[in-house]
Amino acid sequence: MQKNRTMQIVKVKNYTPSFNEIWKRYADITKNIAFSIAIDLIPISSPEMKDLKDVLKVLEPFYQFPSEKQLLEVIIPQLYDQVKKKMTLAIKEDLSKGVNRIALTIDGWTCRSIADHMTVAVHYWTEDFVPRHYLLQLESLPKKWNTAQDLFHLVQNVLLKYGFSKEKTTIHIVTANGQNIVKAISLNDRWIRIPCFARLLQLTVDDVLKNFNNFNSLVAKCQQLVAALWSKASIESEANKSEVHSSSILDDIVPSWNSVFEMFDNLLKLRTTLYAFLKELSSPPEMLTESDWETISCYVQVFSLLKQASKLMSEEVYPPLSLYLPTIRGILELMESMNLNNQLSMQLIRSICSRFGHINTNESMIIAMVVDPRFKTRLLSDDEKFTVFDIVKSKMLSINSNTTVISETDKIKNPSDTPLELYFMNIKKQENPTSNTCEKIAEAELTYYLYKNVVSMDTAIHEWWKDNSKRFPKLCELAKIYLSIPAVQVSTERAFPNKQGFNIDTRAEILTNQTNVLDLMRISFLHSNLGKFETDISL
Repeated sequence: MQKNRTMQIVKVKNYTPSFNEIWKRYADITKNIAFSIAIDLIPISSPEMKDLKDVLKVLEPFYQFPSEKQLLEVIIPQLYDQVKKKMTLAIKEDLSKGVNRIALTIDGWTCRSIADHMTVAVHYWTEDFVPRHYLLQLESLPKKWNTAQDLFHLVQNVLLKYGFSKEKTTIHIVTANGQNIVKAISLNDRWIRIPCFARLLQLTVDDVLKNFNNFNSLVAKCQQLVAALWSKASIESEANKSEVHSSSILDDIVPSWNSVFEMFDNLLKLRTTLYAFLKELSSPPEMLTESDWETISCYVQVFSLLKQASKLMSEEVYPPLSLYLPTIRGILELMESMNLNNQLSMQLIRSICSRFGHINTNESMIIAMVVDPRFKTRLLSDDEKFTVFDIVKSKMLSINSNTTVISETDKIKNPSDTPLELYFMNIKKQENPTSNTCEKIAEAELTYYLYKNVVSMDTAIHEWWKDNSKRFPKLCELAKIYLSIPAVQVSTERAFPNKQGFNIDTRAEILTNQTNVLDLMRISFLHSNLGKFETDISL
């Protein structure tokens, strides 16, 4: 036994790989290097890449590490072409299998360091209830090429390019509030604009803070206080060459200027400890007055609900449109229950009603909420429920679906159904229904759906609809349309690694500075789409 094991080891030691095996291994290394640049946004001239070169010199001494020119002019373009081709084929296949309604997210912006650009991403559910999200185009715009007509033609060309240009097909488009893009969407009566929830929320906050007396001076005072604390901790740490006693205090403070809520919230939590710490400073910053603390407390109390709304939206990569209406109604109802009678809360309520007032009459948002099994009509008043029931029923009747009704065998699988549930399902058994019967079938299906309890918030709604599509054949078609619409345009905003106004990784910023616009656009495209086809790529 020992002898056989020894002979096996000798065989392994003396094994010489073939040329094809070596070539394949080197190709895989090159592919992984390209993936690191595209997916992880590791700059070519970064310390990480240099370390990788050093490691490969030891592990694979005969491997020729690709040069920057080879990576940017040969390997990344090849990768880009492959992914774009595979994405185009995947979209065409989905369209051939019955996908006929899509949603877009669009964002365009300017930057000093690079040319103006615009991104277009598509979102839809397949016939098998699989959510699809692709970045279709990251377009560099010529100078002064940003009028409404220009943007309209750009979007239209993207739709034509990927085969989304069917006539009389409604497309929901999520955008910011820029005047030109809003006007561009209005140029096609089949395009329905959905304002980005995150942008509206930010505008709501801006409206309130404009009327918040001395808010900027309070923020500056808090930042000076936090800066002084960090400065003292840094000096003591350098002097003692060890962790200072107060570091646990400072670790809980977020000193970043764009994290005002977190800074205020943590200052409140550490109020008592901070006073003791400030006494040790030789030249302490301006102290916060009692009035300042009251203002900070009011700010945190009022804006905590908006913070929770932002967190709710960020829990899903592509939060669906169905979250729009419940989130805003929830904020308003909770604020009312908290009995906040201060000026700040009243201003926030007025701003929310002003910015989000349209959602109560927005048909797309209402239908999205109803077909989301987590909400249905639970947040509506009795009067609203009757109106919304008719709206959804009308949409169900307008859908030309080839889906079949529930069969007798389907019902047998659910012995727990009540007589009322069975009555609703039995209505669907009629063949060749008249228009009057179609209305009854739609009404029965919707009534049965609303009769069932809502599901938990952590439910994967596309999976729920896949499991219940036979029970609700008309409603599931509405779900495919309205639940595939994102509530925010984050997918397009994050497509570009160095978008101004967003927190970015340092290496993404380095990447932006090291590459030209065309290379950066290719890398950004791959960053968004490569993960969906990673296993099918070869170099």
